Formats: sequence, C-alpha cells, structure tokens
Amino acid sequence: MATITKLLSRHFKKAPKAATVETQATLPPVTEAELAADTTEMAVQLARLNVGQEDRVLICLENDSAKTAVEKAVWRIGGRTRSLPGHATADDVKAALQKEPITAMLVRDDLIGTVKAERSTVTRLVALNTAPGLTLIRDRALVGHLPKTTA
Repeated sequence: MATITKLLSRHFKKAPKAATVETQATLPPVTEAELAADTTEMAVQLARLNVGQEDRVLICLENDSAKTAVEKAVWRIGGRTRSLPGHATADDVKAALQKEPITAMLVRDDLIGTVKAERSTVTRLVALNTAPGLTLIRDRALVGHLPKTTA
C-alpha cells in the first residue's frame, strides 16, 4: 500500500496541472494542484474547529472531487471519515449520527437542517476550488482533539 501512495505522489508532483479527478458533467476537471490546495484549506478549517486525531467526520457530498479533498484533509489531520453516498437520505444521515459520535459534518445543502437539529453547532462556510462553498458543521457538545502534526 505504501508503494502505491509513493507512486501516486511521485506522479502528481511531476504533473500537478494534469486533470486528476473527473467531476460531474457541469464542473470542469480538477487538477492535482487544485485538489492539493483544497485539501490544505479543509485541513486548516477542521483544525481551527479542534477537529483532529481520531475525531469522526461525516461526509455526504455529491461532488466527487470535493469529497476527495475533504477525505484527504481528514486523513491528514489524523481523523476518521464516515462517508455516505451522495444520494443518501435524511434518515441515512440521522442513522449515521446516532451510530457513533461525529465531531464534524460536511453534507449536501438539503441535509444541513437534519445535521443541525437537536445539536449545538458551529458552522463555517468553506470556499474550495472543487466546490463553490461547503458548510462545515462542528458539534460543540463533543470534545475535539489536536490535529496530527507532520515532521
């Protein structure tokens, strides 16, 4: 597995402007440089909300490239993802939130009310290259952790 990661990293360093992720038909392809910038931005935003090592982040987005950036950001800070399909229903989201403690959530706009219901939350709008604006929701009732640091 480490070999695959090294090979992909080497490839992306050689061609950072090459299209990496084919997005939905209405969105242009995303380059590795854009994806890397989005990953960094999302990791910073998560860390600012004290989301870090071993914290769970629920992701339910239709935009595959934005979802990829968020997943990479969560892994970078040492968190764990709980991904739902982009077409998940409000009941699916409720079930996921009841199954385990979820520190932060990034969901489709139509699911924001479901996530915020009966929770004390902080929200932050995050602008990315891969998505015009994602709403990052942090459950204030859960204690967060420091992000993993890299040497």
